[in-house]
Amino acid sequence: MPESIRNIIMQDFVLYLRNGAMSFYRVWCARGGAVFLFFLMGGCNDCSYEVDSITRVRVRIVDENGKEKRVKFTTITAVGSGTTRPLYADQTSAIYELPLDPLATESQFLFKDRGFFDTITVNYKVRYEPITPNCGVKEIITDLQVRTDDFMLKSPKVIHSQPLVYNKYDVEIQF
Repeated sequence: MPESIRNIIMQDFVLYLRNGAMSFYRVWCARGGAVFLFFLMGGCNDCSYEVDSITRVRVRIVDENGKEKRVKFTTITAVGSGTTRPLYADQTSAIYELPLDPLATESQFLFKDRGFFDTITVNYKVRYEPITPNCGVKEIITDLQVRTDDFMLKSPKVIHSQPLVYNKYDVEIQF
């Protein structure tokens, strides 16, 4: 299969998974596309492939000595996510899992604690790889970079540049 057709098929499939059937249908019809038809016609015969990459980053909070520290933030919210509902509210933990937008290359999170706040910005690259022809694609996040405003949260340190299922945490931040 030519590379250009393969790329279109992958983009169409990601669009279908991310935005639902109606959004996909509008784009598909606009392209006059029968390219994606074989994905809709075929069933997923063997989709037992185990994906080890994840689209979230695990942030570990540590004290000034590098020791894990449990912290209760008032809220942690994804900035620009289209929702004002917090990811975490009044929850005490040393490790927080933050979702990364696989259709972007940057995600921001607002950490609030009793009137104080700080922003964590995570930059990354996204790559799509086919699992099998019938089972779709996997999203692979790589090249993590993290920065903070340095008000409450200091010294961000990337431990793993690729978030994987078996990583206990990917980033350390001092609080």
